[in-house]
Amino acid sequence: MANTDDVPSFRGDGLRNDPKPEVFMKKSLLFLINTTFDEKTKVQWFGLKMEAGAEEWFEALDAAEKLSIAAVKVAFERDYPKEAEQVLTAGEKWARVLKRVLTEAKMMEEDEEGHTGYAAWASGMQKLSIGVSDTDHSRAEEVWRALPPVIRKLTAKADTFAKLASNVRAVKRSDLQDAYEGELRLRGLEEREKSRVMTPDTPTRGATRAFANMAFGGAAAQPRLQSLFAAMPQQQQQQQAAYVPAPRAQAPVPPRPRAPGGGYTFAEHSAADIALMDRELQPRLADLTRTRMLRAANTAAYTAQVAKYDADFGNVLPTEQRPYPLTPGTVDYASNECFQCGQPSHGRGGTCAAGAPRLPFKERSMRMTASVIHGYTRPRAGVGRGGGAQPPPQGQPSPQMMFLLHILQAQQQHEAGQATEHDGAYIEEVQGNADGASN
Repeated sequence: MANTDDVPSFRGDGLRNDPKPEVFMKKSLLFLINTTFDEKTKVQWFGLKMEAGAEEWFEALDAAEKLSIAAVKVAFERDYPKEAEQVLTAGEKWARVLKRVLTEAKMMEEDEEGHTGYAAWASGMQKLSIGVSDTDHSRAEEVWRALPPVIRKLTAKADTFAKLASNVRAVKRSDLQDAYEGELRLRGLEEREKSRVMTPDTPTRGATRAFANMAFGGAAAQPRLQSLFAAMPQQQQQQQAAYVPAPRAQAPVPPRPRAPGGGYTFAEHSAADIALMDRELQPRLADLTRTRMLRAANTAAYTAQVAKYDADFGNVLPTEQRPYPLTPGTVDYASNECFQCGQPSHGRGGTCAAGAPRLPFKERSMRMTASVIHGYTRPRAGVGRGGGAQPPPQGQPSPQMMFLLHILQAQQQHEAGQATEHDGAYIEEVQGNADGASN
């Protein structure tokens, strides 16, 4: 037997928690059909379900309109008509699907019941796509291409909206978390390289440091900038010469234990690695070439290489001075191919083939590092696409030389006018060499 609590109260104000008039009437009739109430009791029960404005409406009904539930139904449908449903065209339905965008932030959310944000998006998208025409399957592909790149790489294309929703829901949370962490780390490397392009480490910085160590005082200790300017050609030649740094010893780092309770412990760079990544690309490329490991011929040899790396360095990520072995059968890390599977033909931004195994996180990190050093992710000014240095054209002064030339001219003008001016302030070297800046 139906329960009276299954029928909600009706206020008639149209607010979100108020049932639609037609829904309320239908539930009321379904309940009353299964009761043994007489007509008077049915009308009284219906009146008890009224609240606020609807209760006032019921009290104002004529006696004739309260003789039976059928008469009440007629009066109710007259004063609370059925809400008109909005009929959308096929184009409007398609526009509604396009507005339902999955963002990275929403993608990584998880509700109290463990439902992932991307799974909830897929279910909602599938419902909104009902009635959308897609005879050539191009619209389903357009929705797939609008997915965040991280989850799109883990989701196969589909011919229908329903199949696409199923493919999105099938993505494992652990795989998505792993890919998302790797993408964030790659973005961090690219941003670091971008900031270095904006503030390059050049000989001009030596002059800047020299001024930082100077104060105003007597002219007797005025430094001679001519010596600093004269040394510029030699400094430039040293910059353009081949640079092969000596190996830098790195102490082994013991493996880190997994977090209690089944939590994750991600590999990371050590504090010393940050200084490595802040260097110019030319010495980094030299280290990457010098430390290149021999490729394992089979799985057993590769497993031994991985075990040795883990024993020596633990959870510390690889660098150009601490290379990580590459999986047999994959492309070289200088090929600018996919970081996820290491297979050719689809590049870093492409989609891996169905069933292609994902490379270990440390190996993907090694490939990302090599790609940054070779300039594939974001080439830097003065560095070729393959990582080689591009010296300034012959016969043209470098920006560093022009900077110091302006300083020298300003100093000469100042000294020429000091005979007719009152005692002024002159730059005095506070610390460092008497003939130049202390580096």
